[in-house]
Amino acid sequence: MENIYQNIQNLCNDKRITIAEIEKKAGLGNGSIKKWGDGVSPSIDKVAKVANILNTTIEFLYYGKIKNKLLDSLRKMESLNTIELKCIDDMIDFYLFKKNS
Repeated sequence: MENIYQNIQNLCNDKRITIAEIEKKAGLGNGSIKKWGDGVSPSIDKVAKVANILNTTIEFLYYGKIKNKLLDSLRKMESLNTIELKCIDDMIDFYLFKKNS
């Protein structure tokens, strides 16, 4: 469990949000997430709330990576707008067309 705090902290830094803000949004007490890094085992529902707020998975919070590449790609795509998704879809279509020709 020693990595969960560091993984959350890294995501917070990337997203320019504080751990205190995450705790507030998740309905956690002040300093709760820091305790996870000190060996206190959080309940899975609390970790799920934090993962949802940070737009990631429980797996990523625990291990610092997502083993399933498809899930990782889908997670990234969730934050894209309609135009960006259309561009990704067009690129995939183009790639598949070139690959099969």
